[in-house]
Amino acid sequence: MALKNAFEDLATEATLGQVADSVATKDLRIARASLFGEQRIEYLGTAPPGSAETATVWTVKKFAYDGNGLISIVTVEDAAWTNRTNLF
Repeated sequence: MALKNAFEDLATEATLGQVADSVATKDLRIARASLFGEQRIEYLGTAPPGSAETATVWTVKKFAYDGNGLISIVTVEDAAWTNRTNLF
């Protein structure tokens, strides 16, 4: 839940499934979040500022939720944000 709150500003402008136009800059990184279902984060990516979403410089995390709402997180580095659904 805390992770969802941390990226709530990114999610508020989104349609379900993607936060394509929302960008956050923090610690010289940019972030993207992709949502599914009940506005839960499914993918979270960070990259250096100015990075293209197709560049293989992203760190992408996939969040999986069990029936109790608990999550597991898998991380892939040096990936393209646009390829996130094929990484896992």
